[in-house]
Amino acid sequence: PPNFRLRSWWTLVFLFIWLQPDAQPCTSPDVQDLYTQLYKSVDANNAVGALMIYDSLQTRLGDESLEDCRLKLWILYERGEALELLSQFKDALDIYYDLVQDAERLKEWEVAAETYISIARTFEMIRRPENCLRYLKEAIALIEEHELPAVYSRYAVRYSSYHRQFDNLDSALIYSRIAYAYGKK
Repeated sequence: PPNFRLRSWWTLVFLFIWLQPDAQPCTSPDVQDLYTQLYKSVDANNAVGALMIYDSLQTRLGDESLEDCRLKLWILYERGEALELLSQFKDALDIYYDLVQDAERLKEWEVAAETYISIARTFEMIRRPENCLRYLKEAIALIEEHELPAVYSRYAVRYSSYHRQFDNLDSALIYSRIAYAYGKK
């Protein structure tokens, strides 16, 4: 009968969704723990380990649920950082460019500002001062517009580094002191 087919089809759809073990909410403790491991690996300059953890997060969340996950932005940010540690600058920039657009679209200003700072650092590493300064200006505009004092310390470190590499050692010293003061706060 037609009703039986309809019910069977819906039952199959329900079972398919219910039995997918990889799809977990972004806020699950497992996902949070993996993100913490990812962050710590990048922070410890363990890029290869970080990329392995990233792959595990991708598998755990599944592509569809990762798209709806706000933590996705930070997960992708850490992937870009890991690639940058491996001197895979083009791949890191590709992630950062997409990430900053997504972050701004979702009004995730802290992620966007941090990403602009990372883009600037990447350009500093490949010795392109004009691009470095351009993205530092983008970062400070977001920091000031959306009142992000926690990000300002990192900005000041990068701006100090920019001055140390390309411009003025006195300015580098001033911004390093500002970074220290904000970092303590």
